[in-house]
Amino acid sequence: MKRLILVALIFVVACAAVPLGGGTAEGQPLPFTALSELKAVDKTLEQVACGSKAIMTVSFKYTDTNYQFFLDQNGSRWLLIRYDTQGEPQWVWFGDKGPTDVALKAIHSLSIEQAKLQFPNPCSWLVMKEA
Repeated sequence: MKRLILVALIFVVACAAVPLGGGTAEGQPLPFTALSELKAVDKTLEQVACGSKAIMTVSFKYTDTNYQFFLDQNGSRWLLIRYDTQGEPQWVWFGDKGPTDVALKAIHSLSIEQAKLQFPNPCSWLVMKEA
């Protein structure tokens, strides 16, 4: 639990300066180029369960669009979901920053329909075993 709280605090503090790397392997680029762009944005932090693992979620609105950021308990896998104006998931960015990377970088960008074919829910990406 202490580690999860630490990971959440790192995310909030990172909003001050960590670059995201706007490019992705396919699909759409990330909606912002640095977490510092979210510094003044109201955020709601919440802990949810993915099976036996705890996941931190951060919900926020950026440029009049709702997003939800999911982060695994180790801080190594994350995903960002963009919602449409009716609150339906629309687009997903996946990341796996690894223990030595300083910046978050999306490695996949998929429509919600494409994402559900590979990962039926956020937990299936976040708790997936490392290869």
